[in-house]
Amino acid sequence: MTLSEKILELRTAQNLSQGELAEKLDVSRQSVSKWETNQSVPELDKIVKLADLFGVTVDELVREGETPQLAQPEAPCAPKPERAAVYAQWKFTPIQTLGILLIAGGMMMMMLAAFVGGDPLLFIGGVLAIFGVPLLLAKKHGFLIDGWMAWTAGYVLLYTPVMMGQWYSPLWGFQLMWIALNTTGSFAPPVMLLFYLAYLAVAILSIFLPVYTARLVWIWWKRRKETPPA
Repeated sequence: MTLSEKILELRTAQNLSQGELAEKLDVSRQSVSKWETNQSVPELDKIVKLADLFGVTVDELVREGETPQLAQPEAPCAPKPERAAVYAQWKFTPIQTLGILLIAGGMMMMMLAAFVGGDPLLFIGGVLAIFGVPLLLAKKHGFLIDGWMAWTAGYVLLYTPVMMGQWYSPLWGFQLMWIALNTTGSFAPPVMLLFYLAYLAVAILSIFLPVYTARLVWIWWKRRKETPPA
């Protein structure tokens, strides 16, 4: 196979037109046409550029013989199966990552509370760690589990006379009034605001959680009904 035939073959293999090849080599299209029709021979520097462009050696391009093979791009090195399995094992979803952060942050706060002796810090750290467990371990609906846990804890703390003592009242509106009348000192407004937000959160969860849970159950039941038996 002559040089002209090799240029034509290699150019066609790379889906290049004569004009595109000429532009890459900084020559005219007529020059490329003359090379391929064996009317002229490329200069040495153009032969070198042709070899680099097609990924072949100058000797393969110039020497008469079979068509040189185009250079194949090297495939990226794949990780070893063992290492890939380890990476897949330690890959966490964003929700699981949030659960890890909550658990780690809660544990750090609890350890800090052990040194400084802060009961509120110990309580907050414990709450964060507990609420991070469903996000880390639950495959689905970790936030829904946290919501039911928060509703249960809020109901037990706010709606039972054992926990509320003299502040207990079945209706949260009267409860706030009772707190306002019986709380003295500069901490009265923050305490009232805290109780108000807690009752408001329990009220919202009391509406949202049953509706959302019922919706999930309905979707699960509908899919199960539509799935044909094996």
